[in-house]
Amino acid sequence: MTTGSLRPLIGRGEELAAVRRRFAALGDGPALVGIAGDPGLGTTRLLAEIAAWAARSGAHVCTTNPEALPQAISALPALTAAPVVVIVDEVHRCGESARVALTGLLQTPRNGVLLVLGYRPRQCPPAVLAALTAAHPGRHAEHLDLAPLDRAGTEEFAGAGLCARHRATLHQDSGGNPRLLTL
Repeated sequence: MTTGSLRPLIGRGEELAAVRRRFAALGDGPALVGIAGDPGLGTTRLLAEIAAWAARSGAHVCTTNPEALPQAISALPALTAAPVVVIVDEVHRCGESARVALTGLLQTPRNGVLLVLGYRPRQCPPAVLAALTAAHPGRHAEHLDLAPLDRAGTEEFAGAGLCARHRATLHQDSGGNPRLLTL
């Protein structure tokens, strides 16, 4: 995930702030941020922004997919010099070995590690959802639900190149879904 050629992130300030708070509190123990989003709402884009921000903040960033998750987890003990941010996109695609690895990590979190998971809740296997739910919100875990962009976010995303008539109907026609705004 890179942000070099991506447009500025719009409408996700609260989600970024939540991740930054969890990162800042890593001295108190491990942390989890689960980000649930329906297709097109920008979960992958948000995770790319988080990865870039964490790297700029001095963290060791491990961005992986569900298939490579067991290998990424096995490498964690060697990463002790800086905070570690593990970002896993499309957790809803977890196979059995990834589910077992993820469940183990959620049940026995590691100090200095922020685990950020992106997933589609309606497509997530029940066992994976159960593991995510068992990571109780509170001191160490936070679950965020991405919502569509509001009207102002939709207009900012579209830019100034549209006439007033098209800007007026854009949010209604797209439902605030960023993927539909790029078509």
